[in-house]
Amino acid sequence: MMDPFDLGLHHGPAKPPIYRRLLQVPLAVSASLLLVVGIVAGSLSLAGKVFHPKPSNDYTGEGFGSVKIDVHPGQSLSGIGQTLVAAGVVKSVAAFSDAASQDPLARSIQPGTYQLREQMSALSALDLMESPNSLVGGRITIPEGLRLSRAEQLISAGQSTIKVADIEAAIGRGNVGLPAYANGKAEGFLYPATYNVDSSMTANALLIQMTARFRQVAAAINLEQGAAKLRLTPYQVVTIASLIEAEVKRPQDFPLVAEVIINRLRIGKRLELDSTVNYALGTTKPFLSQSDLQVQSAYNTYVHPGLPPTPIDSPGQAALTAALNPAQGNFLYFVTIDQTTGETSFTASQKEANALRAQAQKNATAAPSSSASASASP
Repeated sequence: MMDPFDLGLHHGPAKPPIYRRLLQVPLAVSASLLLVVGIVAGSLSLAGKVFHPKPSNDYTGEGFGSVKIDVHPGQSLSGIGQTLVAAGVVKSVAAFSDAASQDPLARSIQPGTYQLREQMSALSALDLMESPNSLVGGRITIPEGLRLSRAEQLISAGQSTIKVADIEAAIGRGNVGLPAYANGKAEGFLYPATYNVDSSMTANALLIQMTARFRQVAAAINLEQGAAKLRLTPYQVVTIASLIEAEVKRPQDFPLVAEVIINRLRIGKRLELDSTVNYALGTTKPFLSQSDLQVQSAYNTYVHPGLPPTPIDSPGQAALTAALNPAQGNFLYFVTIDQTTGETSFTASQKEANALRAQAQKNATAAPSSSASASASP
């Protein structure tokens, strides 16, 4: 509104009604009170944490006393945590799982009996379980490419009380965890690895561990699905992998040997593998005689077409993977010309293969005192 008499009078902004001004007072007071309450509540909460802290879900320190716990094949980290809690080693599964989630080595914990302590911190328990010194009893290492008969001897000669007869009896009972497609045959399915044994270990328990490791690896590489893509059975894939393991040393040659085997199978050409004849004879000869090649056995792939009736050893993951993923080419022959280095040549020509065999023989003759010899398969 204007000043009609120019007296310098100006109207300011209109004041809010009296009821609004009265309302603003309690609102301001309320806001201040809420702020004070919040500060007090926060202080009380902090004080509560200081004077009444929440109990930890973990012990501290290295623990005391002595406790034995068992880790079973295929047991998860949370399952191991439950075992540790039940034995009084760690305070909670959560504490152990948290420590394990930050340690890549945690997944390498092997089945076996461990000597631990009571009331250990989860980290201390984990560190001790990753140390071989905490394992009770001995260890048996089954190398890749070992025949079942040799594995039985190796196990019986170890620190366990298991005998060859015990192993054969356990296999015969058929409850050692073999996959269904093994048809009760253990050759090829006792996975090569290091196993913990002691005087209380039974043949059945050890074999269950070994077949469990095989099934674990087979699942990881999708063995059954991969076999179907190749139009092979899983059993055939394991058999091919065992041949690869027996024929060459260098992993880089594995897919090429798989290529040769697959190519020969597809065209109906006999495999002519020395390793299968050696298996039939129970030998490991570097060179076979003509009489050796005439041995009457279903494993003689110089005489019988197709794959041998069973695997001839226990293949590792690299050989199994190669059997599922053969190289793509036209190779039909391979000759290992230097066993010391594992040097192996591959060819599609029979004439060239014969020349390579002659070279292999020459190399072996030139170094009779060494272990160098040649596998001339096929």
